[in-house]
Amino acid sequence: METAFEFMQITDADILRCATYMFRDDARVWWNGAKAALNLTTLTWNGFKDVLYDKYFTVSTRTRLAREFLEIRQGNMSIAEYVKKFERGIYFVPMISGDPAEELKHFTEGLNAFIRKDVRLSGAKNFKDAVDQAMLSEKDRNDIIRES
Repeated sequence: METAFEFMQITDADILRCATYMFRDDARVWWNGAKAALNLTTLTWNGFKDVLYDKYFTVSTRTRLAREFLEIRQGNMSIAEYVKKFERGIYFVPMISGDPAEELKHFTEGLNAFIRKDVRLSGAKNFKDAVDQAMLSEKDRNDIIRES
């Protein structure tokens, strides 16, 4: 959803209306009560996520998710699986998600050694470049394995 919102260049107020429209059951009940205590005219998307995470992700859960993210390694995962897990976990570690250089560093350090080498040799400047290069490297390696 965030990618679509970013592409559409809509305001935080519109983003909040779109996101909360999707709430069902308990989330709808919670939001009806929570919005009464919030100033919706000044609430940002990040502020909303903080409120939502406080409700649905306890401190211990957020700590566990942050720890899992800090220890993430590609292992036997494909690049697509690793990227998905990486992107889900980064929300819980603001010291990395707020710094593009740290994000790139953490991503590349978690890659398998042979792919990490290719990504570093490519001179990837940001997370997107690193993902693109890692995908290419994985494809090349899979092609070599199939051919042999």
